[in-house]
Amino acid sequence: MRGACTVFGALLLVVGACRRPPPTDDTGDDTGDTGSDTGDTGPDTSEPPPTLMAVNDRAYLPQALSMIGEAEHRVWAVEYLIYDSGSPGDVVDAMVAAAQRGVDVRVLADEEGYDTADALERLSAAGALTKLDAPTVTTHTKLILADDVTLVGSHNLTSSAMDANTEGSVRVAVPEVTAFYATYFEALWANPEGVGTLAPADTAPIVPLHDRGVTQALLGCIEDAEDRVDLVMYALSYRAEYPDSEVAELLTALSAAHERGVTVRVVLDHSSWIVENAINDAAAEVLLEAGVAVRHPPDWHVTHAKVLTCDHMVIVSDANWSYSGLTLYNGTSLQATDAALAEAYRVWFEDIWASGEG
Repeated sequence: MRGACTVFGALLLVVGACRRPPPTDDTGDDTGDTGSDTGDTGPDTSEPPPTLMAVNDRAYLPQALSMIGEAEHRVWAVEYLIYDSGSPGDVVDAMVAAAQRGVDVRVLADEEGYDTADALERLSAAGALTKLDAPTVTTHTKLILADDVTLVGSHNLTSSAMDANTEGSVRVAVPEVTAFYATYFEALWANPEGVGTLAPADTAPIVPLHDRGVTQALLGCIEDAEDRVDLVMYALSYRAEYPDSEVAELLTALSAAHERGVTVRVVLDHSSWIVENAINDAAAEVLLEAGVAVRHPPDWHVTHAKVLTCDHMVIVSDANWSYSGLTLYNGTSLQATDAALAEAYRVWFEDIWASGEG
């Protein structure tokens, strides 16, 4: 984590905020994987896509290219990492082509990616507007708006995300939902340090979320579950010395759901960066002691998704369950109560669960 977030944490102490912040803890990215796919949930291209569609794993790239290629008015994107070659280079190419045909193309990116500057320079040369976020913040968002359609989730614009990792994203074609994300985009474009509080979207049962709003949505999902809770998470970073943290609340909610008879299953990434830095160890220990079933995918594979499913509710996010992800970073998520989408994620989860080890 860059030093600015440490400064921010120090300021919280000075002004007497609710609690001493834990250390930043999820700065690994998704770039080191050469693993295989865990299953493609691509659309049936013979029929129009549904309003809500799981766009997991390898299904993301064709969806992104289709959305951008069909856009007539705008393509707005906020991205943590942008590569300018391979599969993500194809997405940049599509944005370049959109800008050249007169579409309003704007891309806001975090400065973390080593290839980002080159990608933004190429976009600018084609007539797109580009901007880096403020150096004092981390913009962990992975968001593409194309006219009235949105892609949101865990896919960075990297080769590993598009070609190898387990990732969870969702396509939503609801103009009012995309309008909320557009408001978020415009606020972040105007002030890359953060958008503050936005009026909640009146779009239920499909609810766009941003920044700090995701924690309460996650808690509500778990606490209201009656049958099952399935979680796939890249980084779940718990520290026992912060018992009132957001992560501690979520672990308590998972344990309580198990105790009241809900089937709770958790898949935690076990790839090299996570293991070497013991990111998920403490959380796994807490969950196992509570009787919650926990599995790890093979250690050669990066499971970078952040997806929670509770009965018929799904929350797809870019936020790791960590102090950084839930409290510091800019980010976007989507909550949807939809039986068909939840079933798609159940099937996806079962494949991941079957490949894991306890």
